[in-house]
Amino acid sequence: MKMKQKTMRKIGIASALGLVVLVVLGLYGASNYMLNYSLNYPKEERMTAEHWKNRMKNECPWMIGWMDSVYQHHCVKDTFVTMPSGYKAHAIYLYAPKTTEKTAVVVHGYQVRSEGMLHIAYLYNHDMGYNVLLPDLYGHGESEGDHIQMGWKDRWDVIRWSEIANEIFKVKREEQRVKNEERRVMNTRQVIHGISMGAATTMAVSGEKTPDYVKCFVEDCGYTSVWDEFSAQLKDQFGLPAFPLMNTTSALCQYRYGWSFAEAQQIEQVRKSTKPMLFIHGDKDAFVPYAMLHPLYEAKTKGRKAIFIAKGSVHAMAYRDHHEEYTRIVKDFVSKRNRLFSDMLSHHISRGPGCLQIEAAGDGINVEHFAGKEEVRAYLALQGMQVDVAEADTATGNKLLLEGSLAVYLIEVVGEGFYQQVATLLSHFAPFLFGCISHFLNQESQKRDGSM
Repeated sequence: MKMKQKTMRKIGIASALGLVVLVVLGLYGASNYMLNYSLNYPKEERMTAEHWKNRMKNECPWMIGWMDSVYQHHCVKDTFVTMPSGYKAHAIYLYAPKTTEKTAVVVHGYQVRSEGMLHIAYLYNHDMGYNVLLPDLYGHGESEGDHIQMGWKDRWDVIRWSEIANEIFKVKREEQRVKNEERRVMNTRQVIHGISMGAATTMAVSGEKTPDYVKCFVEDCGYTSVWDEFSAQLKDQFGLPAFPLMNTTSALCQYRYGWSFAEAQQIEQVRKSTKPMLFIHGDKDAFVPYAMLHPLYEAKTKGRKAIFIAKGSVHAMAYRDHHEEYTRIVKDFVSKRNRLFSDMLSHHISRGPGCLQIEAAGDGINVEHFAGKEEVRAYLALQGMQVDVAEADTATGNKLLLEGSLAVYLIEVVGEGFYQQVATLLSHFAPFLFGCISHFLNQESQKRDGSM
């Protein structure tokens, strides 16, 4: 009897172990399938540039003339670079019709490529007069890579592409007053605009420290996190819950590719971002659920933000369905600079040794001060007639920059001392304000005299 019980116990343990092994093997097999299904994208399966150019013409026929022109005249150029991680990456780029520092870095989506974003290149290059650079992300187009990174590790590559765009498009221009007749190089002023996975990449970039010349971001139908997106697709396509397959597939991704679904949190990157961001989403989007839009928008608590809901649009079709409204909203958001104020200010502030020297430069103003022993940096925010002052870290050099959006200007002050610089600036700025007020009152007086 005891022998029989021992035998039964051994059989039970063996059965349990066998079941565990079967479950583990089953989960591994399922996880491996899901990882390959979602992230593998062999080069031989990638759609060609011609496929995407034809698709863009079919979806957005208003851009056919522009596309034919830029390709016939060889305006679209290729560049290949080696990324810090060691892989060879590709991008296409084209210059604006007129020399400008305004530049857009346009980021494609899942299993797309640079040519699949030519409609957004049209928006910036044709409609807004921007330089445009369109990279092929890792594992896409002509870039090397053995899997799709879902915009997470791609963020480092896009930051590098931003630096490359600055090198390609930065403008050389003559200074109005420059010692030794030097030429000054002006950095670009960039917007990073992505759709779908490209939007997720854009949001991932926004949470990192980006160069000063990156001014704002536009994300169109991006997801809150890779985990959330894959969980939604797992339920929609296979009718399966997130647990346990998402957990095991994420762990396999970490082992194989060095990143996990759980860490790829675009929403947390948005929470850290400080530069302006425009959020766009179609309200009929089921692939990246429309419900993800508002949590992303609410997560951004620092910096300017705006939202555009494309009525009736499915995934990644907001521009196709509403291209005139889309263009107007993007243009208004990324171009909110008060040029008139910049130009007027540049002509009303005194110039000369020991004075602030100001020159209008695109959307901003360059300022220089030539007195100073103590090197101090400070920031002034001029909002209408209100002035807020905050002290910042010390820095070398004598260059100041005034720029901003919608009557909000930022001045970086370097010189003899913080308060002295503030007083100097305001002493020059005040006559300009009083001059404007006086001019306005004189005009009103003349109108009254004429009416009498």
